Amino acid sequence: MRRTIFILTTLSIVLLRNGVYAQNNNTDKPYQLVYEDSIPYAKEIAINFIDTITGKILNTINLIENNPFNKLNYPESDKKSPDEKNKVYHITKIPIESISLLEGNLVLRQNMENPEQYTELTGSSFYQVTVSGDYLVISYSFYLTSFGMVIGRSDAVFIFDQLGNLIHKLTDFDTNVREWALTENGRYFSYAFGSVLDEWSGPFTDAGYKVIDLTDERVVCEQNLDNQCSEVRTRSFENFIKVSCHSIESLYIIIDFAKKKKYSRYFTRNEKNLWKRFTNEGLEIYDVDRQSNTIRLLRYEDEFKVEEIK
Repeated sequence: MRRTIFILTTLSIVLLRNGVYAQNNNTDKPYQLVYEDSIPYAKEIAINFIDTITGKILNTINLIENNPFNKLNYPESDKKSPDEKNKVYHITKIPIESISLLEGNLVLRQNMENPEQYTELTGSSFYQVTVSGDYLVISYSFYLTSFGMVIGRSDAVFIFDQLGNLIHKLTDFDTNVREWALTENGRYFSYAFGSVLDEWSGPFTDAGYKVIDLTDERVVCEQNLDNQCSEVRTRSFENFIKVSCHSIESLYIIIDFAKKKKYSRYFTRNEKNLWKRFTNEGLEIYDVDRQSNTIRLLRYEDEFKVEEIK
């Protein structure tokens, strides 16, 4: 399972380029957060990769300078907060199709009418750092908005090993990357796309998911769920990918690449209240209620719809 980095330890002051920053001193973990201005609750601005035996810094990634969406040739907005590290651009009188990004594809909102009418645009960059098992993932996003409506989105995902080596760089997305997951062995990367990205009523695109085999960065499993659900989410456990599609009933999909099978099943809210956990063989549920001492297993092969995958 993945977890967003959040570590509280004793702080020391270090120099990073020309600024003063705070870092955590936890050297028994291979990843070390660096904050600005000695504020551990602030957003991290860099990552140190640590040799857990010697405590030495092997590599440092500056999250601000490494952000490909912080290097665009457009004027920055003067409405941005002074302590905001992400860039906010004011883009005017430029056709949407002419907007240039250094990395990634600008994916436009589905069924957008008269895109040429959008000439007063705001571009905003974001990032998130997450540990997924033995890997560190940095996801960068760029939002193109007009009066609060997200009309374009671009994503770039960088995956590092514990030594700070960049082992995968994913930028060729043809959808937005709403949420992602990485299997424990680091081979399969799944992501959900579509759904609503702003306060406007319509979805950015139809919802769905894709899974990439990182050995050759090829999409090996995908499904467009159209209007079946309002939101798609993805997680991983061990080397399984889990996808959930939420509506009146919830569709859950388990992808087992070892057996090359996809299992799917719909659940009501009451049924979900009996869940205990997903395992390699199936879903453990309480027999009567959550105080029950009896647990039974809904085996994927028997209780789910089974499909072969390539």
